[in-house]
Amino acid sequence: MIQTKTFAEVSTCHIDEATAQVLDEVAEGTRNDLCLTVLRDEYRYVVLTWPSEIARAKAAMPAPLKAVLDFVELRGVYDLILDRDADPVEGLPVYDW
Repeated sequence: MIQTKTFAEVSTCHIDEATAQVLDEVAEGTRNDLCLTVLRDEYRYVVLTWPSEIARAKAAMPAPLKAVLDFVELRGVYDLILDRDADPVEGLPVYDW
């Protein structure tokens, strides 16, 4: 049986520049305290969470990322694509950077 995952795709406008820097560090492997896997390219971040570690991860992550993950988790989704071309989502803070 093939396991599948569902991702929520939201705009990068829902994180601030400092949070983007943290995601860059995790993607580059220079930071590993967030218990997340982050892949990136010039347009997006793919954030993979581990449900067994998410509480510990949230304790160390920047507030904007925690807010987005909390928002999508309420909708039953645990993995995230932050894409600069995605539409903003009503109910999440927006950062101009």
